[in-house]
Amino acid sequence: MSKERSSQQISHVTTGYAHTINQIIDWAEQYEPWTSIRIDGFVESPKTMSYLATSQAFGIKTFTPLKISLESGRKLEVLLQELYNDLVPDAHTNQWNKMRLIYDRLRDQPFISTQWDEDYEWLNGVSATSDEYLALDTESEHSILTWKGLANNKPRPWLNALPAIEPEILMKK
Repeated sequence: MSKERSSQQISHVTTGYAHTINQIIDWAEQYEPWTSIRIDGFVESPKTMSYLATSQAFGIKTFTPLKISLESGRKLEVLLQELYNDLVPDAHTNQWNKMRLIYDRLRDQPFISTQWDEDYEWLNGVSATSDEYLALDTESEHSILTWKGLANNKPRPWLNALPAIEPEILMKK
């Protein structure tokens, strides 16, 4: 499974979706103190996104998850859905299913990266009661549900779950 990554730097002034990005940054202000904020958005369907919001404090190298109230989380979900709609105006042309928004106060410039993750797409499409899903180990599932995704050298047993073609059907012409 390959992951295609595309990145773009976003300017507050020059883009049609700058207003939504600024609203997300304003939303994050309530979680002071931080120097950088990172929000990973995961497209479950054209109308549904999940997210992981983390922050980095001054002098700390790692990002830690924000403790978000239910009401605040709902507001972020609405803003992320607006951003998705701004970035992908036609749901049939979506070329990514994972998005990362990073805002660093020192640079005062948001940065958005997007990627298409086939493993994530498979996970969203498979039934939770299917044999393929039940065969998925917890570590692999958790990896798929992160920005980084499943390592390229990790086995993907669900690829073997494709229906077998009967040999006699192949011989008939």
